[in-house]
Amino acid sequence: MGKSAFFERAALALLPLALGGCSDEASTTQVEVARSALSRDPNPATDPASLRSVVDGDIAFGLALGRRADIASSDGNSFFSPHSIAVAFGMLYGGASGTSKTDLAKTFGISLADDAFHATRNSIGLNLESRAISGGQGSDGKGFRLTVENSFWGEKSWSWETPYLDVLAKNYGAGINLVDFKADFEGSRKTINAWTAEHTEERILDLLPERSLSDDSRFVLVNAVFFNAAWKEEFAVTTMPFNGPAGVKTVPAVTHESKYRYLKTDEAEVVSVPYEGEKIELVAILPKDLSAFEARLDAAALRDLFANESPAPVILTMPKLTIEGATLSLKNELSALGLASVFHEDAADFSKMTKSGALVIDNVYHQAKLKLDEKGTEAVAATAIVGSDLVSEEIGPTPIPMNVDHPYLIFIRDIPTGEILFQGRIVQP
Repeated sequence: MGKSAFFERAALALLPLALGGCSDEASTTQVEVARSALSRDPNPATDPASLRSVVDGDIAFGLALGRRADIASSDGNSFFSPHSIAVAFGMLYGGASGTSKTDLAKTFGISLADDAFHATRNSIGLNLESRAISGGQGSDGKGFRLTVENSFWGEKSWSWETPYLDVLAKNYGAGINLVDFKADFEGSRKTINAWTAEHTEERILDLLPERSLSDDSRFVLVNAVFFNAAWKEEFAVTTMPFNGPAGVKTVPAVTHESKYRYLKTDEAEVVSVPYEGEKIELVAILPKDLSAFEARLDAAALRDLFANESPAPVILTMPKLTIEGATLSLKNELSALGLASVFHEDAADFSKMTKSGALVIDNVYHQAKLKLDEKGTEAVAATAIVGSDLVSEEIGPTPIPMNVDHPYLIFIRDIPTGEILFQGRIVQP
């Protein structure tokens, strides 16, 4: 299908997109956007059972990824956004077929029909967006913020399938930003990083590291989540002893006495601390044995812990936290969790996205940061899925066998001039 014919048939609008600054020399760039004729559905058809199915899938995935040791930093801490990763892969799921689709469904616990799944994703996104409508304060005094943004960056010389554009538009509020990976993959990387920086209040500047793209790159799918909220009741500043792997150490902390939802079991204590507006909370779970507890924890068990909390007076003291996460490659972790096929040229199938060529996922990048203090919490994360062209090699003539298995000569020469630069006689390698 020719590109021009595709755009006529799909009735797409090409719109300029202005992008703001980024840390590696990006300037304001105009990018054309290919959009479906459809708008985002403001009232997606879903139900409580579908919502629970998708949320449980996200929770199960997050718990499984959290058990992977390689996502932790050198100090043993880990912090990431299972939502960001799941939404990004939800967008990818809309373009997957065959084994790729099956493995994505298993890894993310997707059991709904396609339309129901994407509609439920849309419903969750719209619900999250509504949290900021009533106002409220952020931890920095600038107002409550919770934003979830999606973008798809596609090779401008390729045609992108109308049904896939409809999925992106109806359920994720995204079009396809058309960039020139073939001729300027480095410029495209900077443009995508600039978009991510803009939508994370300049907290995540280099989501895509250097050399993460190439002239074989064909798409990058990005999700960005930004959260900043004040506690419902502000904490006081203090210090506390903390018994970590290196022993007991005094650390900066926050403390407050209030009636919180609380639970104590034989294995752990659980407390939930509301943010202003009481629509979002921080849940802290303090197990007696973290490794053993994590090994047994699944979505149902976690849901039971939340459900069994009840209001109780609590004097809560917990450490201040600052986690400045670097960009992580999740390729190995996701492969281990069941997604090896999407990274393998013989199994990847994203034919619902485009017929311009075969695609395979190169890598998945994720970065997250956290700041928790007496005022509240700021948490930010972004996920990028990088897809590349899978080029089929032509079958040539049968190769001639040559076994260099006895004494031989070697020459190193300059081709244009024919000059011999080095020469050798090899009798015994």
